[in-house]
Amino acid sequence: LKYYLRDFASQGNDPENEKELFNLCHAFLKNVIERIFDIFKSRFIIFKSTLPFLFKTQVELVLICATLHNFLHKECRFDEFLIEAVDEFSSSTLLINEDHTFEPII
Repeated sequence: LKYYLRDFASQGNDPENEKELFNLCHAFLKNVIERIFDIFKSRFIIFKSTLPFLFKTQVELVLICATLHNFLHKECRFDEFLIEAVDEFSSSTLLINEDHTFEPII
């Protein structure tokens, strides 16, 4: 289940209290984190399955891969790579462009 935050925001449904604001921020961050891990899964094969390492090692792997991803994005301006859609209802493949937009590949 994905939260469509733009649809929510466009309806004029501003959070009315701290709990609603927290839930909105939580949903936004959840979507960002899921997108990051989708990118990581496509780029680093180690994330395609459960990691057989200690938790501390897993945290270090995520940080290392994030650093490597950011370095490649900064230094390799034409670095385009394919990701497989993780959506269980879709088996399409997407191309991530330089500006982090996605386009389907048929």
